[in-house]
Amino acid sequence: MANNKKVCIYNKRYVLPIHYRNNNIEERFLNVTVSNVNDTVEIKIRDPAEYSFNYSEEIDVNKFEVMKNSQSLDINFDEFKYNLLDMLQQFDRKEMFLKCLVSAETCTLVFYGKSKIKSIVYLTVDLHMTNQKEIFEELIAALNNIQESNDRLKKQVSQLKKSTGEKDRQIQEMNSEILKLNTYFYTFQANRRYIEYTS
Repeated sequence: MANNKKVCIYNKRYVLPIHYRNNNIEERFLNVTVSNVNDTVEIKIRDPAEYSFNYSEEIDVNKFEVMKNSQSLDINFDEFKYNLLDMLQQFDRKEMFLKCLVSAETCTLVFYGKSKIKSIVYLTVDLHMTNQKEIFEELIAALNNIQESNDRLKKQVSQLKKSTGEKDRQIQEMNSEILKLNTYFYTFQANRRYIEYTS
């Protein structure tokens, strides 16, 4: 049986412009991830705040050859992953632009640059809606992470309360000792005055 283990090699959150077919444009905070899955490269974008905005695509040699021919790319499949990561890093450094074109079932990532007279498209990648099973698994994982974070916070609060209670007890003991010392001091003063008076 093949090992379908997914290895994430890039994961970052961006604010990306989303262009819809009705010419509406909005900005979303999107997680962009790139993963190795056997002999394929998986690209995924999703909005953590809206589970339905979740698109992904696994690109193997055959899919890449279609992309290469349709876009006149000068790289081979082995170079594709590294160039994709490089373009994401260029976008991160604001040396390149990236936008999403969304239709009914697809979301196209468009990497492009701008000259004085026009935009120059370097690469487009068509992503399709992630299947419901995977979206559901991601939601369960997110809920588990939230639960784990909540449990950690509860434990920290409990430890803080315990630590605070211990400090309060120490302060009370110190105040008690101060009260005793003040009592001794006033008693000593009173005895000294009495001795001086009766001498």
